[in-house]
Amino acid sequence: MEESSVVLHAGLPEEMWNMLNALPSSVSTGWNVSVGAPEIRKGRFGEHTEYCISGSTPSGETFSAYRRFKDFMWLRDQLEKCYPGVFIPPLPPKQSVGRFEQDFISMRMKLLHRFLLKVCGTPMLQASVDVKKFFMEPDATFEATRKERSALPRPLASEILANFKQFYEREVEMAIPGNVSELFLEMTAHLKTLETGLNNLKLSCAGLADTNKAFSDFAIRFGIGLRQVQDSEDSFAAKADMPIRGNRFDASNVFKNVANIAKAIPDRHYQVLSIHITTELMDITAMKDALATREEVLTASNKQKDKVLELTATLEKVVKTGKAGFFSKEMTIPEREADLAQARVEEAAAKELVEIIHKVLFHNEFQRFRHFSLDQYKRTLNAFATAQLKETKQALELWQQLESGVISESSENF
Repeated sequence: MEESSVVLHAGLPEEMWNMLNALPSSVSTGWNVSVGAPEIRKGRFGEHTEYCISGSTPSGETFSAYRRFKDFMWLRDQLEKCYPGVFIPPLPPKQSVGRFEQDFISMRMKLLHRFLLKVCGTPMLQASVDVKKFFMEPDATFEATRKERSALPRPLASEILANFKQFYEREVEMAIPGNVSELFLEMTAHLKTLETGLNNLKLSCAGLADTNKAFSDFAIRFGIGLRQVQDSEDSFAAKADMPIRGNRFDASNVFKNVANIAKAIPDRHYQVLSIHITTELMDITAMKDALATREEVLTASNKQKDKVLELTATLEKVVKTGKAGFFSKEMTIPEREADLAQARVEEAAAKELVEIIHKVLFHNEFQRFRHFSLDQYKRTLNAFATAQLKETKQALELWQQLESGVISESSENF
């Protein structure tokens, strides 16, 4: 293919550009959400960054508010508390050093936007009271609202169960093939394999970027050094009144061109690929969080079972002995029977909730990870590496021509 027929996008051939943009980035959603206009503000404990959250709901209701990173963390904690076992989108990690630098703020904005798009793209999460408060609550009252919502206890198993049944009716009715515990062990192992593979790809990506930069930096330094030698020669020749004969070339410019060829695949494209890989690793971590909350539900279910056994034994003792004041002076046997009935309801709800979480996680969230392949990332990285090798070979060929004196100042190669 002739070079003139290659379509370039931001310095990349079209095929590589399409591969890069085919990597997962966001989910489709009925919400219109944007994160922007960051402002550095002073608070009681120093400066912090606030981001403007604006957009509209599927019903057309508009919102605009400023939120800090800790507000995003609060929202995620609330969702994790109220929806155990559901995949809650990840947030970028906290950072103390360099958190006011423009590059860091820009990258954090993109990742926060991704978080909100995924939350709003999940029917169960977007219906949350906390999500609505996050978007709609005025700035002046948001902190008080946040503290009030945080103080509320974890919802009862029966309340969470009702929510799950409302949004996951199809999954609730669907039977899980095979042994549930074995499937979860299999998926946990798969996630670990994916995580290891992505981390290795990320290291390879960084290594290629470093090699690329080192080669171009060396070419520039070498060119500058050679130019200094030429300047010394010119100075000596001028003082001795001995003009240098023959074609001369601008060494520093020649080597800058060599360096530019070596940097044909710019560092920013490696950075974009690295960011995609990083977000996938964040998703895997969030999936592990979902698995952890499932274990919390299992633990809560066992505690509820123990509570039922304890209440049953105690109530039987009270009925047999006729000591109504066994619990407290105010508590009657009918009230204790009501407590036992409620405990049994919660025990049954917790058991059913565990089964539904199995189904929701496996049929909804696990499917993407189950069929996720590292091949797409490997192909993109290989394409980058192949293009970089080709351009580096071209740079070395020009270098060899320079050494053999083929290239002059007027050469059309540059």
